[in-house]
Amino acid sequence: MIRQSRKLEHLKYSLLLDDGPAAAGFTDFHLVHNCLPDLAWQDITINTAIADIPLSQPIIINAITGGAADVMPINCELAEFARLTGAAMAVGSQYSAIEDPAAAESYKVVRKLNPNGVIFANLGAHASPEAALCAVDMIGAQAIQIHLNAGQEIIMSEGDRNFSGYLSHIEAIVKKS
Repeated sequence: MIRQSRKLEHLKYSLLLDDGPAAAGFTDFHLVHNCLPDLAWQDITINTAIADIPLSQPIIINAITGGAADVMPINCELAEFARLTGAAMAVGSQYSAIEDPAAAESYKVVRKLNPNGVIFANLGAHASPEAALCAVDMIGAQAIQIHLNAGQEIIMSEGDRNFSGYLSHIEAIVKKS
């Protein structure tokens, strides 16, 4: 239950942020004008790939939420947006559904609403290979992303404090999958 309430807090605090304007970091870039680009618009593509998974664009809706019934409508909207735009999507950490299978529906809805989209499962580096395979199967994901949130875990009262063995856990997940 703590993990599920934490998911709701993530959303609550993100909604408290001002809409802006905020610095976007674009002042860090300097675009060099090219008046003779020697290209044709129809030949331009933004297709890319991650781990040999083709993506129609380099945009990923990354690890937003899941794990509680109250956040399922947000995953529904994000999945629909991903379907309409062709963007890949990663669900939030699925550990709450590994601990409590009743929470799985808030993740499964993403695949239901975006049956042909690129979907990434998500777990922390402390997960077992079996949990990783369960997370992938849960949503019919093409891949799994492993999040590394040591700083976040330390400041959460219920957070993990043991980060030892992360590299060997990731290695075991790779070997098993």
